[in-house]
Amino acid sequence: MELCSKICLPRICRLPWSLTEEKFSVLLSICDERFVKDVDLWASFALIDAKVEYFALEFCDDENCLEAVCEYKFPQYAYKNTSLRYLVLVNCILNPKDNMNWTSLVSLLLKDLKLIEGVIEKALSGFPNLECLELDRIWGIHRLEISNVKLRKLVISNVSLEILALYVQNLQLLRSCPEIRLKNMASLVTAILDLDFKHGDQLQKNNSSCLKELLHSIAHVENLELRSSFKLFTIQNSLKEKKIYLDVLISLLNMQHFVILTYSRLSM
Repeated sequence: MELCSKICLPRICRLPWSLTEEKFSVLLSICDERFVKDVDLWASFALIDAKVEYFALEFCDDENCLEAVCEYKFPQYAYKNTSLRYLVLVNCILNPKDNMNWTSLVSLLLKDLKLIEGVIEKALSGFPNLECLELDRIWGIHRLEISNVKLRKLVISNVSLEILALYVQNLQLLRSCPEIRLKNMASLVTAILDLDFKHGDQLQKNNSSCLKELLHSIAHVENLELRSSFKLFTIQNSLKEKKIYLDVLISLLNMQHFVILTYSRLSM
C-alpha cells in the first residue's frame, strides 16, 4: 500500500513533503533559518529511519526566487548512506567534512549550487555505482573530471566548465553553456546539443569559436542531435561563419545517426 501526503501553500515556507514507500520529497518556496530543524528532521526520517531510495530536497525552485541564496547545509550524517539510489538537491550547501559514501546511488541531480574546486571529484569517488549525473546552474568550479567507470550519462545545463569524462557514453548540453570545453570523451557515443546563443557581433564571434571547438571534440560520436537553437544560430551567422560549420559538419558525415531538429511557430 502506497502512502502519499502533500501540503501546498504558495509563497510561504510550508511543509510540502511527499512520502511514499520508497520516496521522500521536500519542496520549499523560501529558505528560512527558522525551519532548519524541521528540514533536518525530515531528512533524518527519510534517510535514516525510512531508508528511502529516492530523496529530493529543493529550495526556492521557482521563477520568483531564482536569485535567492539558501544557506541550508546538507547534514553531515547524510553523506554516508547505503540505501539511497536517486538524489535531487536544489539550492543548498554541500560541504562534507569526511569522505562521501553513497554506495547504492545511481542518479544524482545538483541544481543552483555553489561548489568548491575538488569537492565534486572527491564526492564522485564515493559513488561507485553512479550511472547518471545532472548539473544545472552550478558555479564555483571551472573544471570537472569524472572517472566513474559506470557513469554513462551526463546532462549539463547552464554551466561553464571544462569537462573530462572518459567513460561517459551519453552527453546532453542544454540551454546556456558558454565556454563549455570537452576533453577526453573517447567513450562518447551519443551527443545532444540544445544550446541557447546570445546575439551581438562579439558574442556571435565567441559563440562561433566555442561551437566549432565543441563540434570537433565530439566528431567521433555515432549519434549527434542538433536541436532548434543550433539551427537558428547558424542561419543568423555570416556566410564565412557558415562555412566554418559546414567544414565541421562534413567531418561528421560518417556518423550512424545525425539529426538537426527545428521547430517553427504556426502563424494564425
